[in-house]
Amino acid sequence: MAAPSQVESTTPIWSTRLYGYWPAKKSQLLGEFFAMLSPAVSARVQILPPQTQASLAFGYILAAPADTTKAEEMVTSWLDRVDILELRGPGSLVSLKPDNTTTFVLSLQVIVSGGSVAPAVLSVFLLPRVMEQLRSDLVMSLLPTIYIPDDDPGGLTASLLTTKLGGMQVNADVRSFDSLLHFFENNMQQFVATNTKFIFVNTLGFATVSDTSQTRPATSVLHGNAARWVWTAAKASAILRNSIGDSNVAELTFAPTHVHHDVAVSLSALFGGPVSSQNMMSEYNKVANVPLVFSIPSGCSVSKCCRNSSCGDLVLDGWNLRAQPESRWENARPGVATVLSTALSVQLFQERSLTATESQVVHALRIVHSSTGETRHCSREWFYRWWGFLNSPLPKFWDDTKPCGRMIVAVTGLPATPGILTASPCGKERFCRTCEDVHQLIDGGYHLFTVVDSMASVLNKALRTWKDGVRDDAWGRDAAADRTHVCGPDCSHHAVHGQ
Repeated sequence: MAAPSQVESTTPIWSTRLYGYWPAKKSQLLGEFFAMLSPAVSARVQILPPQTQASLAFGYILAAPADTTKAEEMVTSWLDRVDILELRGPGSLVSLKPDNTTTFVLSLQVIVSGGSVAPAVLSVFLLPRVMEQLRSDLVMSLLPTIYIPDDDPGGLTASLLTTKLGGMQVNADVRSFDSLLHFFENNMQQFVATNTKFIFVNTLGFATVSDTSQTRPATSVLHGNAARWVWTAAKASAILRNSIGDSNVAELTFAPTHVHHDVAVSLSALFGGPVSSQNMMSEYNKVANVPLVFSIPSGCSVSKCCRNSSCGDLVLDGWNLRAQPESRWENARPGVATVLSTALSVQLFQERSLTATESQVVHALRIVHSSTGETRHCSREWFYRWWGFLNSPLPKFWDDTKPCGRMIVAVTGLPATPGILTASPCGKERFCRTCEDVHQLIDGGYHLFTVVDSMASVLNKALRTWKDGVRDDAWGRDAAADRTHVCGPDCSHHAVHGQ
């Protein structure tokens, strides 16, 4: 890099002056940099880590626009990109599209079925922001999102979380598959007139498709109470496609990677081929659950579209983790958080010997306080980070509605009476009951950014048809799959498959 005196004369004087502050006088550099910005934009910069603030200022020096009035616009654009990728995103984006780009407005109806409401809402919130960063030719117009169901047992509703996020809408009139079919019937002409496209996002968690029975077929789990909704979702998609065409309806389905082969075959027949492992490149760490993904259009490659800059950190609130896990615990079911909770409880009561997986998890997720040397095990905040939730409203909601017991009676997991000598910190010998509940909620889904990456991948593939007019066999579906099956108490499989 040239010294300040060697910078060509075409470089603005202000840039040369500020360049002279680098790297020894970053405080002076940032002081003058902030003076170019409005208080609102300066405040957004100042919430970033100090090294990021300095890097942002240095980047502006290198850009060296002759017109310094462009500072506000340029820096705001950079901040929006950082915010979106790190889940701090504001409600709107500065357009990054060149003037000569033909913009395609995508009118999209997202229909989310199964899984937990919280990650579903967060993924829909991130989707248009990620897509418009990936596609400079795209503007997404989301219809009010449909969630079935639209609430969680813990009391969190889609409407409540979207209110916290801002700038999102929920279709509160459609909360069941019956009302979804009525919604289709009443609005079909409008869908055609506005060229509206659809994507079904179906999520099956571990508990939905787990069955230890040795006497029933593996596919019985798809006819049990927890999963039988998949048949209605497949039927709803078929009814919609019969009216507006196969290539106007995309489908994306998530299931646990360990799901039985026969179950995977059934899901593939209903919802499209699985994304091959070599094309599933969206893995942010070795702790969070990564799903098996089925999609229409098929042939997608799921790559990282988001950036979680903190997921590899080894320090959180003064607690140090020895190292990030370097390999995935394949037998950690339903997920690492629950396995850790269970293993500590088993170890406390010496109920049995820990399994190899449990022992590895307990050892790997031990943390040490940098000041006191105290040892505990990774708190819920670590799992928020690993699942991509840390900067979202979700942790605060769970912390408010399911607060950690902090000091507990280890044998009960309940909060200890203040001053009791036998009190133990949550996470030392075991976790409190509410943290164990939160761990189960976390393990019920998949890494937030992996879900968003998958949605972005499917939409990007669909846009080859929706925008560019490319017709291929990626929209082909298994014609032999039974999409008229009615699964319920009177299901023809009921006597065989049970509840």
